[in-house]
Amino acid sequence: MRFVMFVVAALILGVSGMASAAEDTAPATEKKVRVGVFDSRAIAVAYAQSKSGQERFQQEFRQLKKELDKAEASGDKEKAESIKAAGKAGQERLHLQGFGTASVREYLDLMKDKIPPVAKETGVDLIVSKWEVTYQGSGVEIVDITDELVNVFEPNERVLKIVQELRKTQPVNDAEIRKIKD
Repeated sequence: MRFVMFVVAALILGVSGMASAAEDTAPATEKKVRVGVFDSRAIAVAYAQSKSGQERFQQEFRQLKKELDKAEASGDKEKAESIKAAGKAGQERLHLQGFGTASVREYLDLMKDKIPPVAKETGVDLIVSKWEVTYQGSGVEIVDITDELVNVFEPNERVLKIVQELRKTQPVNDAEIRKIKD
């Protein structure tokens, strides 16, 4: 009986010893998936203040103004109200992006050829808005690449200061933003 207990004990110790040895030979660090995150508000501000952003918004405003003037001149009150509503909705969208967490995908899409070099430079495998990360497993490393993405829009010092101050604050919730009156 003692012999059987000895063999069982030896087997248990041997198995646990093998498990320890297996753990010791496992790689010390597992390669993590690197996820680049950005503050979407910073991207909205950088784009809105960029040359292409300014030109786009001015062109959209001029087009809406032209359509509004035409509708008012023809006495089409319904069309005029629709155009005014579209202008207001556009301004609200900009507020949701600049102060809240609304998507800025459209602006990043305009710079899509400059995004892969940023990913390579920062060593990230995926880029998402920081406001969209719901869960992070142990095999994921989050890397803030906001500044690198902002730089894609070639901001001046004034814009960089605005972005830095903005990033020190929490986003405003959508309901509060919608209360803003122009």
